[in-house]
Amino acid sequence: MILPPYAPGVGPSVTDLQVRLSGHPFSAGWIGHNRIALWGQDGLGYINLRTQTVHPVASDATSALPTPYGAVGWNPENATGLALYGADGTLRFRTLGGRSVSSVQLLGPYVYARAGRRRFSVDLRNGRLTGPLASGAALIAPSLVPIP
Repeated sequence: MILPPYAPGVGPSVTDLQVRLSGHPFSAGWIGHNRIALWGQDGLGYINLRTQTVHPVASDATSALPTPYGAVGWNPENATGLALYGADGTLRFRTLGGRSVSSVQLLGPYVYARAGRRRFSVDLRNGRLTGPLASGAALIAPSLVPIP
């Protein structure tokens, strides 16, 4: 059973959603617009919770990061760069082509991608690439700590 991130009794819920997977491990994350992104060895796909359907998005994206703009997908094993897929699964942009991206971190409307020994900033609103960034720079993401 997969439920969207709503409080009980507030908003829609899914009582039973069966997804056929190949048996390989996968990760999942909420991307908004009633969709969950799934990614792993078999690529990137979306589950539409409203229609209870599964849609393949990118077979070459074995790693992903859910964002408010859709899912950022990449493959650390191939030099395919980084791509942003909108909530409807369409390719919004591709950047860092010819580079192998090893990790991506989200901070606001930007992702920070490591490609080889270099880091780059990508604006998710328009695909603008900045970098390589200074190698000694540390990205410090803010976090919220609940106060009891």
